[in-house]
Amino acid sequence: MRARILLGALLFSAAMIFLVLSPRPAMAATCYGSSCDGQSPSATGCSSDASVVSSAKIYDDYGGWIGTIYHLWSATCQAGYGETVTLGFNASYITAQMYVSSTVNYLSYDHNLPRISSPMLSSSPSNLSVCGNIRMGAVGSSPTGGACTP
Repeated sequence: MRARILLGALLFSAAMIFLVLSPRPAMAATCYGSSCDGQSPSATGCSSDASVVSSAKIYDDYGGWIGTIYHLWSATCQAGYGETVTLGFNASYITAQMYVSSTVNYLSYDHNLPRISSPMLSSSPSNLSVCGNIRMGAVGSSPTGGACTP
């Protein structure tokens, strides 16, 4: 039984990684460099060639893995962004934040979603970091977790 649960978790994790890394529909990018700052990666077409720079798992208060924060980079747009993805459930609260030099430059948050992307920022990928937070239920009544990429 335990082996089945572990196999199921492994297969689900592989599916989530595939979804994040799978190519998005091709769309001509509508911004480049600093003109992408603050814009949506999907609305501008920049998510179509995004690649993962780094990632970090998000764990709840009890040590259970509940999602992942991805630092993504679009070579076409020369801009980066963060994407927080749950393990297949709608989070009651979910955030993705983009940082340069420990300063929050852009923050996205919403409710009842399985994933969210931050607005983009045009800085060298090595200067950017991203953080994500996931809350699974009402404030104070259920596990919450957060993580940042290196």
